[in-house]
Amino acid sequence: PDAREELVHQTFYLAFRRLGQLEDPGRFDAWLASIATRCTRDHARRAAERRSRQRALTGDEAGPDPGTDQAWVWDEVERLPGAFRDVLILRYRLHCSYGEVGERLDVPISTVRGRIYAARRALRKRLESQREEHRTP
Repeated sequence: PDAREELVHQTFYLAFRRLGQLEDPGRFDAWLASIATRCTRDHARRAAERRSRQRALTGDEAGPDPGTDQAWVWDEVERLPGAFRDVLILRYRLHCSYGEVGERLDVPISTVRGRIYAARRALRKRLESQREEHRTP
């Protein structure tokens, strides 16, 4: 559901940005559908690249050892909504710069910064609630 929502947002964002390029307003439906198709294909390609990178990585780059505190944090990152999860993984696990994250997600750097800030807040909230659950007898 998060990925679908992100794809809808991205489609309409790109359509709004490129509205001046629409030559025939009578073909708006087809034009919008082509943007949605490209967004979906890009998302699928990025997901496949992410999976293949995860399989190709070895040692520390593959992620923390299961059972460590760090692994628990990354498990919680995986449970975040798609946009938050993606920026945190790209930035902190794959060590991409803000510019690289923006290019991969096709968003401006200011959006990357905002998403990272919001994602870290959401993660902090999840981790604190998990800690509270473990403390309560």
